[in-house]
Amino acid sequence: MDRIDANLKKSLEELNDAIKIGYKDLLAMDRTELRGKLSGSLGPISRLDNLLEEELKGFTPIVGVDGSNIRLGGNEPHFIELYRALAKPSIKELEPVIINKLYCPLILGEESPMDSTNLLGFLEVEAAMQSIEACNPKVIMMDGGLLRYIIDAGEAFNLLMEECINKEIILIGVIKDIKTTMVKELFPGPIVVNDREALFGVLDPGEVLTVEGARKHEALSSAFIRTSSTPAAIGIDCLKAQEGHMIEMARLVLSLTPESGRGAPLWLDIVDREVRLTKNECQTLLKTILEPEIYKRFAESEREQRPR
Repeated sequence: MDRIDANLKKSLEELNDAIKIGYKDLLAMDRTELRGKLSGSLGPISRLDNLLEEELKGFTPIVGVDGSNIRLGGNEPHFIELYRALAKPSIKELEPVIINKLYCPLILGEESPMDSTNLLGFLEVEAAMQSIEACNPKVIMMDGGLLRYIIDAGEAFNLLMEECINKEIILIGVIKDIKTTMVKELFPGPIVVNDREALFGVLDPGEVLTVEGARKHEALSSAFIRTSSTPAAIGIDCLKAQEGHMIEMARLVLSLTPESGRGAPLWLDIVDREVRLTKNECQTLLKTILEPEIYKRFAESEREQRPR
């Protein structure tokens, strides 16, 4: 703290004041009033129970889907991007689906890849699709909102939706960090209030707000749920065609989330850890496979060359 100069301290104080002014309507509202306003605008708030053991078994295997990407090297074209998508079943006897992809401008010329976020979403959808045949899941749980996959994967996600509906596989997305703004009309002002901010500390643990009014997309239904002691809510998306399962899926997510955790289902945390690409792992892989001269000339970053 000794290194924080007076200008930085003043800037932080001004930021604090600006937030208080910009969010004054939200911050001035007591919890009871806010709950009433949110439930009146978005939909009802209800209490959930954890699934019983037999109910939980009825939804297995659950396939959790997530992805990871990393970029190594320097400026274009001297870099390599690695992508990995994982669809992991909750029954250990079943094999997970793993998809890896590499992009390097040096060998693909001027052909540019899809945006990294779009490509990752596409690979996650592909992994989910392959898991249907490989794992015969009852539920596919995507790490992230389903709207992201509609945007990123387009026709591939449409095919996944059709397959899930036809085979009665429940498809949901779990949003750990909510960015939607369904409540913005309730708080007119200079700053757009998003749902994460408005719902912070409003729901009790085990409560769900089922959205009945505003929709992210005509093909989707949504809900917000507080799954742990953490004050922040998380989001759940399901297909409009499967919205009759929303409360069941909210109970499933609640049942898979530790009470003292950060609010995310444990199975998605496990998938996240397994799919994550680390810098050290990928550098070691490149150094093992690429010839030393090739690696140093084409893939080593300037930072790696600095003396330690």
